Amino acid sequence: MEHTIAYYSTHFKSNLISNALTESGASSGPFWMVPYSRNAEFTGRTGIIEDIKQRTESKIHNRISLYGLGGCGKTQIALEYIYQHKGLCHIFWVNASSFLKFSKDYRRILKIARIPVKEDVDDEGLLMIIKRWFESSDASDWILVLDNADNEEDFRGNMSPISKFLPQGSKGTIVFTTKSRQIAQREGCQFVEVGKMAPEEAKYLLMRGTVSQSLDSPEEEEWAIKMVLNAVDYLPLAIVGATAFIREVSCSLSEYWQILQRSDEFKKRLLSKNFSNIHREDVSESVLSTYFITFDRIAQQEPAAADLLRLIAFLDRQNIPEELLTKSNLSGMDNAIEFRAAIGKLIGFSMITKTRGDRPAYELHRLVQQSIREYLSPDEVTQWRNCAFEVIWRLFPRYKRESRHTCSLYLPHALAVTKDSADPIDGSLYYPSLVENLGVLLSSQGKYKDAEIMLRRSLEIQEEEFGVDHPKTFSSMDSLASVLFELGRQAEAEELYRRVLECSEKALGPEHPDTLSSSGALATMLRHQGKYAEAEAIQRRQKVLEARSKILGSEHHDTLTTMNNLAVLLGYLGQHGKSEKMLRLAMGGREKVLGQKHPDTLTTINNLAVLLESLKRYDEAEKLYRRALEGREEVLGPDHPNLFESLSSLARVLQLLGEYTEAENLHRRALEGREKVLGPEHPDTLLSFDGLAVALENLGRHEEAEDMYRRGLKGTEDTLGPDHPSTLLIVNNLALSLRRWGRLSEAKELLRHAIKVGNKALGSNHPQFLTTISNLGVVHQDMEEYDDAETFHRSVLQVREEALGLEHPETLDSIHHLARALRDLERYEEAEEMQRRALDGRERLLGPEHPDTLDSIYNLALLFQNQGKDDELEEMNRRGLESTEKAYGSEHHDTLTTMNNLAVLLGYLGQHEKSEKMLRLAMEGKEKVLGQKHPDTLTTINNLALLLEDLKRYDEAEKLYRRALEGREEVLGPDHP
Repeated sequence: MEHTIAYYSTHFKSNLISNALTESGASSGPFWMVPYSRNAEFTGRTGIIEDIKQRTESKIHNRISLYGLGGCGKTQIALEYIYQHKGLCHIFWVNASSFLKFSKDYRRILKIARIPVKEDVDDEGLLMIIKRWFESSDASDWILVLDNADNEEDFRGNMSPISKFLPQGSKGTIVFTTKSRQIAQREGCQFVEVGKMAPEEAKYLLMRGTVSQSLDSPEEEEWAIKMVLNAVDYLPLAIVGATAFIREVSCSLSEYWQILQRSDEFKKRLLSKNFSNIHREDVSESVLSTYFITFDRIAQQEPAAADLLRLIAFLDRQNIPEELLTKSNLSGMDNAIEFRAAIGKLIGFSMITKTRGDRPAYELHRLVQQSIREYLSPDEVTQWRNCAFEVIWRLFPRYKRESRHTCSLYLPHALAVTKDSADPIDGSLYYPSLVENLGVLLSSQGKYKDAEIMLRRSLEIQEEEFGVDHPKTFSSMDSLASVLFELGRQAEAEELYRRVLECSEKALGPEHPDTLSSSGALATMLRHQGKYAEAEAIQRRQKVLEARSKILGSEHHDTLTTMNNLAVLLGYLGQHGKSEKMLRLAMGGREKVLGQKHPDTLTTINNLAVLLESLKRYDEAEKLYRRALEGREEVLGPDHPNLFESLSSLARVLQLLGEYTEAENLHRRALEGREKVLGPEHPDTLLSFDGLAVALENLGRHEEAEDMYRRGLKGTEDTLGPDHPSTLLIVNNLALSLRRWGRLSEAKELLRHAIKVGNKALGSNHPQFLTTISNLGVVHQDMEEYDDAETFHRSVLQVREEALGLEHPETLDSIHHLARALRDLERYEEAEEMQRRALDGRERLLGPEHPDTLDSIYNLALLFQNQGKDDELEEMNRRGLESTEKAYGSEHHDTLTTMNNLAVLLGYLGQHEKSEKMLRLAMEGKEKVLGQKHPDTLTTINNLALLLEDLKRYDEAEKLYRRALEGREEVLGPDHP
């Protein structure tokens, strides 16, 4: 029967209303036999009613079915439709929920329509007389409503109990309200599906019933409306039930929502509650009882469909892949015909809907899912929950790159079967393995906090079931350590990695593949903490590469993986020659074994490009980045995270090559892709904000850049925490940007805060933490706080010398920065000694044409200027200019910067003609590459004006000064130094 008293506070009357027949039997118009008064508060559904009208415009025999889930409002729509036709034709309303009720109502038509009847006619004969009357010319036009036509046994063809008495003929309209699509099909109906209410209609219905009760603020009320409507699935019956409860207990919408969320028992009580303002015969006035009737009917007619529904109730209710059902091991579900019959039954009763997409999938209504779980006994709940778990455990693949799509598809259902329990289901040994697999998948998607919860649950169970020394326990421990590392909790991660390695060595032996993997993982962890020497020692002590070559062979996939990882580590250790050689060997091996476009091959290509980029061999790096990008686009597709990595990497090196516009476009592609695929809070997405900000900064679009920096920073702080390395990376870049634009106090405060939170979480040796301190030292120099700058640079230098060695590139950076601070303190001899150390180390390690080497040359030249060593100054100038032009060409940003700096020194040396020529070349180059109003361009313009002023060419100098002034006011603002 139909229980949709839905939308509206209905006022049904149990008496038979007829304006077609007086007590004396005199007719006053078309016959009217409807047991309910019109609902004066009926709202919405105008589209459905207009659809019915259009379908019945033609003067022929029409059959219309209003079908849908119980509680969706079918009866109310039918009632409104006939009231809109009152007085236009004969209208009769018959309860068709059972043959007895149908027969009783149908026979009333004899009296209402004054149909002549002979004596001694049995009940069946009376029903046939009514049928023939409808089909005769005496009946004229008419509408017959068959309400609650849900029993399929009554509608199985012309000889079934109700169907055989329904009129055919050439006129009249029969309107069925039914939950069964099959009945509508058998009766030859035109389908009018009735689903959930539209959001605005549902909101109106809810608000009308609760407006006088609301004590919420407008914001609270809007939020509560959304939450309540979502909870009741926009179904009218459930909305009416909610309003009845709210009126009864005089609570607000937000209070009702809180009650609904307290527990499943509260939810059950609310869904079971009868509401007394509806007085329609044979109506069950609660949500649960409405659905229970349908469940019973399905179980009687199609037991396989009922079992399928029970299984589905314990999966996630949305996007249920068809293969989960056909491979469920339920009886008959692997047979296409039996499966279609079962799924068709559920669709026919509107229990589930089929969703659109590339792969067949289904969706279960929210309230149906809740009702099924209440319908089952406690033992049945356990049985079907375990069944759902078994299906997911058996079909959920171990996460690998190749299975990522299937894993993502099954993920919501795996979470559904595991979320309600922290213990193995019925002692299942498979439970922790599934939970671990879920944790690994969540981690791969960047959902590290959720992954941690899953992996901790898995680890606790496995330690209890198998003990701390069991290999299965090692697996969960290793996965958890990886997640903690991604969350920036380095100390916890390191402790777990060490436990895994120690236990693996003890239980499996030092040369077991799992032990070797653990060794590599710990070394990688230490590398990211800046503990390079220890990381190398572990790799060497374990002889991972040699062991894998011995056990697996030099061309085995795991051997090549270890070679790749060790090469990356050597790069961090400053052993660039060894790193490059090993990466090229790994790349060659993977090309041979896996193919040139295998994802792992492309990863090694990308790693080699990163190394070359760090060595400032940008042209070589660009070629490899492009190769990795093209391969990943072809093999992995446009939405793979590794593709976004390639986009970001190529963009980064293009920035260094001065190709800022293309770099911006690539960064935007990476950001948009990551937001779409990984989500706006994934760490890689947040770092894309930083990459795009750097590109915008280089293009002189400071406000856009700052917005991107701050969006990325807020995201990493919220998602990863303020002390995560990714957060500190963005803090540093934002601070450098603020410094560049003269906002030194802001930059200083930002870096100080980063140091405060970073020291506790990362430790004083972490590379990102040391970079932050170094940048703070640079800001102190700009603020002429030279003593503080010296202190910071010395502290960083001391740590880097101990951790990295005397000639690591980052150690040389610290020596260079300290030399500059000492020059600012006018301690020129100390400064010169330091800068010579930096220059010698950089020439030896990086080569004479490396940008860092050239920077040391320029700064040493400044020291010679400060000390009046003009011969040495001129020699440094010559070396710097020749090397810069040879290394980069005349339009590279670094070339233009060096050109500007050396030109200023030439002016100091009195070589004014050379100085002017070089400044004009630098100015033109910067205008072309950076734009006319970029701060660096304006600096060169100002330097040229200074030179012209010294040469007493005042008119020319004035024009350039005015140009620099106007540009700086516009770009930097009135308060910039």
